[in-house]
Amino acid sequence: MLPPSYRHLSARAACRQQAFTLVEALVAIVILMIFAVSSTMALNFFDERAARNRNAEAARAIVDDYVNYLLSDSVAVPTVTAAGTDLDGDNTPDGVVCTAISGRTVPASIPLIVTRTSAGTPVVTGTLYWRVQAVGTTYGCAADTDLVQVSFLLQYTYRSQTYYYKAMTFKANT
Repeated sequence: MLPPSYRHLSARAACRQQAFTLVEALVAIVILMIFAVSSTMALNFFDERAARNRNAEAARAIVDDYVNYLLSDSVAVPTVTAAGTDLDGDNTPDGVVCTAISGRTVPASIPLIVTRTSAGTPVVTGTLYWRVQAVGTTYGCAADTDLVQVSFLLQYTYRSQTYYYKAMTFKANT
């Protein structure tokens, strides 16, 4: 045991060994900040990816709904539309803006995603294009079969980038 005049020295030495230095504390804070920033960036990336997937799924559901409506028995074969322009860059014309299908009105601006409030304000909207092209006996159908190829394209913009969803089907009246 130390004499009483030296005991205060050992208490100070013990304090120094138990505490962190300022440099050690700053290094730990910097490491935690790097982890927090990288976690936030990763969460933002996955949130953006989820939003794009949600929009694409909504676009697919809308186009599938119009395809299914067109294929129902009560809908007559639509008349041939103009070829239109190539919107999605695949070197095929995508048709004209679809305003009605056999009596069913198509809104000029189709809401893909709406807010969860009671008002349901559209957040992402799109425009539906369609092209009806007569195919006749091209696919081995009987000469009296009225066969058309119908292509739908839904164009929408999300965060200043334009996206497309396209689907195609055949409809015949015999």
